[in-house]
Amino acid sequence: MLLYVGNCCCSLRWSTLFIALIYMVLSVPLMVTFGTPVFLYKVYGADIEISTLFSFCIICLSLILQFAAGVFLVVATIQKSAVWMWPWIWVSFLQSAGLISIAAVCTFIYIYQVTKGEIPDDPEEPKTYAAFTIYGIVLYFATSVVNSYKRDLYPETASNSVNEQAEMAPLSAV
Repeated sequence: MLLYVGNCCCSLRWSTLFIALIYMVLSVPLMVTFGTPVFLYKVYGADIEISTLFSFCIICLSLILQFAAGVFLVVATIQKSAVWMWPWIWVSFLQSAGLISIAAVCTFIYIYQVTKGEIPDDPEEPKTYAAFTIYGIVLYFATSVVNSYKRDLYPETASNSVNEQAEMAPLSAV
């Protein structure tokens, strides 16, 4: 599922702590950015399309989950507890997979529209899809770093390959 990343320029613990702090710091302004229209709609009845309001609510819920997972990761890194890293690993992996999938599907739709001769309304669409893809890949790498640190904390649970299991199996089971 995830790659193993060794110590590159600093230890995996400091890399994990840095990733957790960046992850949390970036989620707060994004929550404010996407939460403001939702707040204005709920409190003042601002004129916002329902589809836009729905997507902003989904993004805000995702960012709240991202911030909570970042808090878990900071606690896990400081206490050196692999159990508390699981929420961040799952949230980040699912966000990464979702971003890359959405970007791929939208890119194929865009290419299909262009080959049919239809000119899309927004010329910035390919740049947005590229940004989603790059963010998804960076998030996947960050998830791999955190997972590598989790594996280093508990090396005995790091991998149970088929070869190791076969070596431990009794001959009667083969």
